[in-house]
Amino acid sequence: MRVLITTYGSRGDVEPVAGLALELRRLGAETRVCAPPDEDLARRLTAVGAEAVPLGRAVRDLVAGPRPAVPADAPQVAAALVDAQFETLLPAAEECDALVATGMFPAAARTVAEHHGIPYVFVSFMPGVLPSPHHPPLPRPGKPFPSGSDNRAKWDIDAENLR
Repeated sequence: MRVLITTYGSRGDVEPVAGLALELRRLGAETRVCAPPDEDLARRLTAVGAEAVPLGRAVRDLVAGPRPAVPADAPQVAAALVDAQFETLLPAAEECDALVATGMFPAAARTVAEHHGIPYVFVSFMPGVLPSPHHPPLPRPGKPFPSGSDNRAKWDIDAENLR
């Protein structure tokens, strides 16, 4: 069995993926991991025997490089990442039996899995960012939550704040 795992983010996103890849290898599966091309992240993946496939631009460049002049550049950065995901994941998923996605922005993963007819699983390391009636969303800039509102109403406002 060959499993494609994809993530995009920093070391905190890649370390758990490396652990998963290691355990899957221990169980006899081959692992291919699409992750940012930062050298330290690629080394972590290859150290556990995963085939590292570079995805998008280096995270270090995004967080340590020159800042965009206007926050409005964020949609262009996101669009470029979605394009890079399709360009990378479509060929990387060939000959794979399953696709596991996690990280900041797994936008293309499900579509790629459906295209290849393989099972898809999304894994969240931070369930608190997933809408739930059992907990409120994390605070963000934007419209404040009305006092006394239930969690569902707060998640609706959170969705508005992301638009």
